[in-house]
Amino acid sequence: MSSTRFDFIPMQNNPPYQLLYVASSCYDKDWNSLLHTHTCTEMFYCIHGRGRFHTAGHTFDIKKDDLVIVNAGVEHAESSTPNHPLEYLVLGVQGLSFHFGEASSEYSVLNFGENRDEIFFYLKTLLQETTAQQENYQRMCQQILDILLIHMQRIAYVKISTNTPELGKRRAANYNCALIRQYIDEHFSEAITLDSLAKMIHINKCYLVRAFQKEYGTTPINYLIERRLEEARFLLKNTDYSTSQIVSILGFSSPSYFSQCFRRRENMTPSQYREKYGQSSHQAAGNES
Repeated sequence: MSSTRFDFIPMQNNPPYQLLYVASSCYDKDWNSLLHTHTCTEMFYCIHGRGRFHTAGHTFDIKKDDLVIVNAGVEHAESSTPNHPLEYLVLGVQGLSFHFGEASSEYSVLNFGENRDEIFFYLKTLLQETTAQQENYQRMCQQILDILLIHMQRIAYVKISTNTPELGKRRAANYNCALIRQYIDEHFSEAITLDSLAKMIHINKCYLVRAFQKEYGTTPINYLIERRLEEARFLLKNTDYSTSQIVSILGFSSPSYFSQCFRRRENMTPSQYREKYGQSSHQAAGNES
């Protein structure tokens, strides 16, 4: 996946809500998004293409000019239609919670096709400001966000409140564990240790292991390994990357350790998995039929 993300420095005046990041992404063959959570609200605007948006309980189609809003703490993932590559902009906003009519609804998809010019203008300007980073760009982006939210309320009649931190804590039950899980989801290919995770949130590593296991049923390191293995399965199925390339991409310490972890999880070697599930095996089966 081709992706660019710009993060903002926390503002000193402590506003009730704040823009945390602006990102642009475009589908590629090695893009594999798994269910994950954020401690902030995310807003996805589909610029081109088609795809699907997944939550823990539902999957729905997304298309050009759809805006997907996901409140803090909600598990979600996105996927693209190969023939119509998905391209979108993402805003991460701390301190906001959207309300969509039903008390149980923490996410929604809204289409702004009839209002594309004005909505996309503000989104494009946010991306331009974060890219150029001229003087006071962060203040400018915060004000553009204010205007964008007002337009959204006028057009889609969504209700917005500024209580996301509390909402995130209630939904995640353990705020620190949610941060760790989010970090692993976003940085699983990097060198991550239990010590570095505990240091990041300033807590004892033994406490972190207990809290994380209570929250998610596994330890942080086992979650990291499973996240890498999930990505490995995707790459073995959909790309021609060698085992050594996959080891390097996913951050495993060595090919032998990767094979050991993979075999323990799948009861077969990476090569056997590719032979059974890879694109070439499917194409061969299709040619035979």
